[in-house]
Amino acid sequence: MDERFANFPALSKAIRELYRLFGRYPFRTDRHRDCFSAKGGPRFYCKRLEEFSGEDLRWCLPLSNVEDFKHFLPRLCELAAIDLITPITVPHDSSVSLWDLCVEFRYTQWHTWPNREQSAVHEFFLAFFNASLGMYPGERPEEHVRDMGETGVDVAILLHLWGEAKGLNAALQLSDVISTQADNLFRLGGVRLGVERGAEAIDERFTAWLARPERRMFLEEVFFQHPDGRNAEDMSDAIRTYDLWREAVANKA
Repeated sequence: MDERFANFPALSKAIRELYRLFGRYPFRTDRHRDCFSAKGGPRFYCKRLEEFSGEDLRWCLPLSNVEDFKHFLPRLCELAAIDLITPITVPHDSSVSLWDLCVEFRYTQWHTWPNREQSAVHEFFLAFFNASLGMYPGERPEEHVRDMGETGVDVAILLHLWGEAKGLNAALQLSDVISTQADNLFRLGGVRLGVERGAEAIDERFTAWLARPERRMFLEEVFFQHPDGRNAEDMSDAIRTYDLWREAVANKA
């Protein structure tokens, strides 16, 4: 396992389980001979799975066969996780995003897979989301809620995890949500995270979660712990926007 996961034990464990569980799926090179030949023939497709880079995998994605996707699934998840935990200022070889993964999972209907496989994928999603919380300014957890929610992960579980996150970075992530969604909050009454069919249900769950008094209490608490500097200004603006939104909602009611 990549040493970069040393500080993310739950994510590391989830990825190891994916390798263990999905390692039994072979890859049929005859179905992708043309693209592999373009990348160097047998020396390319005889690589160990852990040696594939994000650039390599772009040559064989999207995978139309579910078993082919399952073969590459552990490495795809590992590359997405590397992209998550590596600072944006540090060069790295991953070009697989969570969005890329979720598209493949939806297409291959992972909720129809055997229960053990579903469970392993679900644990990866939760570990990934947990790792993203507090990674400011690199990560936007609301985008992960949207992508995972559209893939079929229970949004309530994700929002519960987010509600348990503490610290300045987590507060700044929440502040960013309020700031970037301000127009939607006032014009539409709630957040708009996506445009896919079914996204309305995710928006409603997220809006109800955001409207709970615990969200404001958390921002205010962290603000008083860090009253100086640009971060405090951002949180103060977010709290002001939040209060105006809640007042507008109350007046409409």
